[in-house]
Amino acid sequence: MNTHHSSSLGDLSGKNKSTLRLVNQKSLNLPHHFRLIPLDYILIVDLDNTLFDTSSMDRSIFMPAIEQMRKYFKTQELADRAIRDIWTYPIDEVSRRHNIPDEIIEDFLRNLESENYTLDIKPFADYKTLNELDVEKILVTTGIESLQRAKISELGITDDFTDIYIDKVTDTHRIYKKGIFSKIVQESTYKSHQFWIIGDNGNAEIKAGRELGLKTIQRKKPDQTASEYADFTLHTFHELHPILASQ
Repeated sequence: MNTHHSSSLGDLSGKNKSTLRLVNQKSLNLPHHFRLIPLDYILIVDLDNTLFDTSSMDRSIFMPAIEQMRKYFKTQELADRAIRDIWTYPIDEVSRRHNIPDEIIEDFLRNLESENYTLDIKPFADYKTLNELDVEKILVTTGIESLQRAKISELGITDDFTDIYIDKVTDTHRIYKKGIFSKIVQESTYKSHQFWIIGDNGNAEIKAGRELGLKTIQRKKPDQTASEYADFTLHTFHELHPILASQ
């Protein structure tokens, strides 16, 4: 397993194609015709709210940085709205939504980078179902590098992925998830139709995947509106195998 920044991308060429295999098929209670179907796919998977619930994190560890940013806003109400969005959206999207100046965001990110994170988080209960699919999986996540690394380490999922890419929000040469996806496809022996993007954010990884002509699966909450860029949606990874096997 290799870990990359968005500005340093690994070579994925020459890797063996995979066959979809379920380690414990009976536990998934899948129809017989969905089992052991050869698939030559690569899954590119998001982290936050796709593999674990970010709301399960102890928010107190972020409060020093958040309280410092709160001083920028003219009213408590405006500050609360922006801070509420921090738990749901990438920081660059929060900045756009609330017209936060770049220098305020940069200061906020520097404060977050300086933290030593001790986390107590676990993957979604259905993560095992994703992990049991014997296809190549690549993790692509956006955020503060130290925080994203801490999440991955605490979740214990490092070895579950062939490669891990961190789209660093502080990278001055940032190419975003779309650029990372494009590089992965270009440097692989697989064709674009063999890649699946799996994530929760319709305006981030799902949109980027669609714009690149890749297949997209949005993991969404029951009350969440499906993204127009999602080819498929699912609520749990128990729904993933039938989707892949049907294509």
